[in-house]
Amino acid sequence: RSDDLESPTIRPVGVARQAAVVGARYGRPLEAVVRGVDGKPVAGAQVTFALGAGGSAGSSGAGATFEGGAAQATAVTDAAGVARSPRFSANTTAGAFTVTAMTAGVAEPALFTLRNRAGTAATVTAGAAATQSARVGTRFAVRLAVTVTDAHGNAVAGALVTFGAPKTGPSGTFSSRGRHLRNVTARTDSRGVVVAPVFVANARAGGYAVSARTAHDKSTAFALVNLP
Repeated sequence: RSDDLESPTIRPVGVARQAAVVGARYGRPLEAVVRGVDGKPVAGAQVTFALGAGGSAGSSGAGATFEGGAAQATAVTDAAGVARSPRFSANTTAGAFTVTAMTAGVAEPALFTLRNRAGTAATVTAGAAATQSARVGTRFAVRLAVTVTDAHGNAVAGALVTFGAPKTGPSGTFSSRGRHLRNVTARTDSRGVVVAPVFVANARAGGYAVSARTAHDKSTAFALVNLP
């Protein structure tokens, strides 16, 4: 009977989830298998792989393009019913997006989940506490924080940032779990932001700089003043 037959399908085969650094090539092509109503592979079927209009399939603008800059590419299934896309590269926006593979006569496309990862830290930007003052021996009102981005302006999550205060003269220490430290290291969150522990002025009045530096030697500084 006709209702005993399966509908024709197209499904991902191989790797359905991949990630690549922004601007870099993805490691593997997309692969989809086409099967007929009898469940057997269909050879010679044309499959269209779509990365999204303009290569920006994600709402955040994350996407990819095939070689030559096209957002779509076609391939024909082999004897095993498998079609393979050309190679493709991430655009310069970090984020996740969905790619489809479609073929004639099949209502539901095959779906692939791809993610463009941010590159290495290129810029470190000080937050609202970039300039502030406090009386000697007291806490600064606003905690020191920085945002780390890559060369394309994407937030870099998980970047190690070391905050460092001067060894001598006007300076201060970070108060963390009962300890008072001149240097502290922490990782950025998903927004590329890291907030240092509370900073306390020492007993010397005057101005000085507290640095914030990444493992890739990108840095910024906070201009602080200990008031008499």
